[in-house]
Amino acid sequence: MVPPRRLGKRSKLRLLLRWHTDKSVRTPQVVSFLKALLKEVSGHLIVVWDGLQAHRAVAVRDLAAASGRMELERLPGYAPELNAAEGIWCNLKWHKMANHGLTEVPAIHAMAKAHGRKLSADQRLLKSFVKATPLPIRL
Repeated sequence: MVPPRRLGKRSKLRLLLRWHTDKSVRTPQVVSFLKALLKEVSGHLIVVWDGLQAHRAVAVRDLAAASGRMELERLPGYAPELNAAEGIWCNLKWHKMANHGLTEVPAIHAMAKAHGRKLSADQRLLKSFVKATPLPIRL
């Protein structure tokens, strides 16, 4: 059993999103996101994510190693119940954006970004997504 990691009582969860409406996420997009993450967040980082090919790329592993403060943890094959991001996407797609009637990608994109910003400000809701997983993290 892995001992739980505890976030400090004053720790604030943050949701950092990048939207890619016109292409698939590949290694350059992942590297760019991780570089932005390193600039945005100080201290030690633990990135927990799925097994997307771009997440496993040599350039990604090299960046994490070179940073000296980033750990990459991969979730098991198909384990949406362990991935807090699944709860976030479910909330955005099936709750916040349900039945909107929009048909144009730019309008849908703008709506998704707006709801993502609102969600990132809701500590209670963000923490609920992490608490809903059986990951050994205490908030």
